[in-house]
Amino acid sequence: MKQNNWLGLGFLLILLVLLFIQHIGEDKRFTPAATARAPEKTQDYVIEKFSSSVFNPDGSLKYSIEADRLDHFPVGDVTELQHPFIKLYQPNKPTWFIQAQRGQSTQTDVIELTGDVIISGETGTHLTPVRMLAESLTLHVDRKYAETQDQVTIATSTDEIRSKGLQADFANDSLIFIANVRAKHVVPK
Repeated sequence: MKQNNWLGLGFLLILLVLLFIQHIGEDKRFTPAATARAPEKTQDYVIEKFSSSVFNPDGSLKYSIEADRLDHFPVGDVTELQHPFIKLYQPNKPTWFIQAQRGQSTQTDVIELTGDVIISGETGTHLTPVRMLAESLTLHVDRKYAETQDQVTIATSTDEIRSKGLQADFANDSLIFIANVRAKHVVPK
């Protein structure tokens, strides 16, 4: 082939490469933002009817987590739970039960619970049933500790306490009410 033919073929190849690059660039410019962000919100695995139990070194149950569905997202290492149900076990003490509409975790032992959070268990020397309601709750499952800044209602068969915010240390049977605390006691008949 003559040198002119090689030059012509070279220019043609360069032109084709530039057109290809321009075509790829146009595709990226006109991709909708939602589609461009899709990989960030794509889960790498899903578990239906999820269940997990964590044990203490002596083999006794520490806590268990169940959920209708678990979605894990690799970007940010985010785990989302649908209808989580958590049981906090303690030696020689009653079990605490915590449920919500949703849960999200980016750390191994911290779960952000939202949507109709219900905590129930027994407390006191007579094992009085207790029920706590909040819209959101941060739960540290290893420490058996929970907190919220939301409005909380705590009820027993004879008492009702409302507070703006709560710190609950289940391991040490301690509840701290943060602000605007209102209590009502009903004397049993």
